[in-house]
Amino acid sequence: MIEVGSPVKARGLGPHSRLLSRGAIGEGVDGRSREGRFLRQAERALLNQIGGEPSFTQHTLIRRAARLMLAAETLDGSLTSGAVINANQAAALGQLNGSLLDVLREIGLPGPLPAGANS
Repeated sequence: MIEVGSPVKARGLGPHSRLLSRGAIGEGVDGRSREGRFLRQAERALLNQIGGEPSFTQHTLIRRAARLMLAAETLDGSLTSGAVINANQAAALGQLNGSLLDVLREIGLPGPLPAGANS
């Protein structure tokens, strides 16, 4: 007999888990949503820029970079919609940008050009 309200047994991650093959989308993001499409596009763009077959570490960092990009875009959306962000949100955006730059460098992508180098 099944009890009403009995806890649902959570599945564990296995070597063929769909969650592992979802890339940057991972768990909790619907791939059809705006966020899911953004994550897929960011991951695809970074993979294309790396070229060839990225290492496991590069692939992991690319997933992290895509998520950081989504978080930064979400905060940027607050700014462009005219909302006022508080000091904590501004600090978080700065930290996200710094973390993203660090991850992109770790992947092997070049950083921004020094000031005056593009003129």
